[in-house]
Amino acid sequence: MPLNSNIKEFLRGIRGRRKEIDDLVRERERLLTTLGPRALRLKEVDVQTSLPGDMMAETMAAVVSLEREIQISIHDLAMQQARAEQMIRQVDSDVHRRLLRLYYFDGLRWWQVAEEMEYTEAHVRKMHSKALEEIAQILKDDTK
Repeated sequence: MPLNSNIKEFLRGIRGRRKEIDDLVRERERLLTTLGPRALRLKEVDVQTSLPGDMMAETMAAVVSLEREIQISIHDLAMQQARAEQMIRQVDSDVHRRLLRLYYFDGLRWWQVAEEMEYTEAHVRKMHSKALEEIAQILKDDTK
């Protein structure tokens, strides 16, 4: 697999991680809604010491578990994004750097990136390919 395909997959992973976090947050909010206002008064200790079959406590335990998963995912995303930012900073063109950040970090779709940057979508896609090639070349040069 060419190096720029690996870079593209790495950067796509950031978009995917963001979507996963959004899904986890929505699920947590859905569960909290089913619990109602009383859930806000529960502490993790209350959840751990509840009786088996207590649906409210089981749901709250699921919320606590989701919260942990969200925090871990946010940390992983921050680390992944920091590595990506190091690569993007090395790109010479400020236009290419902006394009990469809009697409991979902000999660915009190609048409939205094109609109934001005032280019056609086709031109944005071509610039994206060039930016990935530049990152691949930089990484290749760094390994020499």
